[in-house]
Amino acid sequence: MDPIVIVWTLFATFILIGAAVSGVLWIRRSLRMDGPTQQDRRQEEKFKMLLEREVTIMKGKKPQQR
Repeated sequence: MDPIVIVWTLFATFILIGAAVSGVLWIRRSLRMDGPTQQDRRQEEKFKMLLEREVTIMKGKKPQQR
Protein backbone atom coordinates (compact mmCIF):
# COMPACT_ATOMS: atom_id res chain seq x y z
CA MET A 1 0.00 0.00 0.00
CA ASP A 2 1.10 3.55 -0.65
CA PRO A 3 2.10 5.60 2.39
CA ILE A 4 -0.43 8.30 1.39
CA VAL A 5 -3.27 5.76 1.61
CA ILE A 6 -2.18 4.78 5.12
CA VAL A 7 -1.98 8.45 6.19
CA TRP A 8 -5.45 9.25 4.82
CA THR A 9 -6.91 6.10 6.41
CA LEU A 10 -5.51 7.04 9.82
CA PHE A 11 -6.74 10.62 9.37
CA ALA A 12 -10.26 9.47 8.49
CA THR A 13 -10.27 6.99 11.39
CA PHE A 14 -9.33 9.68 13.91
CA ILE A 15 -12.01 12.01 12.52
CA LEU A 16 -14.67 9.30 12.85
CA ILE A 17 -13.56 8.46 16.40
CA GLY A 18 -13.67 12.16 17.32
CA ALA A 19 -17.15 12.52 15.85
CA ALA A 20 -18.37 9.47 17.77
CA VAL A 21 -16.94 10.72 21.08
CA SER A 22 -18.36 14.23 20.64
CA GLY A 23 -21.75 12.75 19.70
CA VAL A 24 -21.82 10.60 22.82
CA LEU A 25 -20.85 13.56 25.01
CA TRP A 26 -23.51 15.75 23.38
CA ILE A 27 -26.21 13.11 23.95
CA ARG A 28 -25.17 12.67 27.59
CA ARG A 29 -25.25 16.43 28.15
CA SER A 30 -28.71 16.79 26.60
CA LEU A 31 -30.03 13.89 28.70
CA ARG A 32 -28.61 15.40 31.90
CA MET A 33 -30.59 18.64 31.57
CA ASP A 34 -32.98 17.86 34.39
CA GLY A 35 -35.97 20.05 34.88
CA PRO A 36 -36.38 23.82 35.02
CA THR A 37 -33.63 26.15 36.16
CA GLN A 38 -33.94 28.87 38.80
CA GLN A 39 -34.55 31.49 36.10
CA ASP A 40 -37.37 29.41 34.60
CA ARG A 41 -39.05 29.20 38.01
CA ARG A 42 -38.75 32.97 38.50
CA GLN A 43 -40.32 33.66 35.12
CA GLU A 44 -43.10 31.22 35.95
CA GLU A 45 -43.78 33.03 39.26
CA LYS A 46 -43.91 36.40 37.48
CA PHE A 47 -46.30 34.99 34.89
CA LYS A 48 -48.57 33.55 37.58
CA MET A 49 -48.70 36.89 39.40
CA LEU A 50 -49.56 38.73 36.18
CA LEU A 51 -52.20 36.15 35.36
CA GLU A 52 -53.79 36.49 38.82
CA ARG A 53 -53.84 40.26 38.39
CA GLU A 54 -55.50 39.99 34.97
CA VAL A 55 -58.14 37.63 36.36
CA THR A 56 -58.98 40.00 39.21
CA ILE A 57 -59.25 42.90 36.75
CA MET A 58 -61.55 40.82 34.53
CA LYS A 59 -63.77 40.04 37.52
CA GLY A 60 -64.17 43.76 38.03
CA LYS A 61 -62.16 44.06 41.23
CA LYS A 62 -59.15 46.27 41.81
CA PRO A 63 -55.86 44.35 41.91
CA GLN A 64 -53.92 44.29 45.16
CA GLN A 65 -50.89 46.54 45.31
CA ARG A 66 -47.81 44.68 46.45
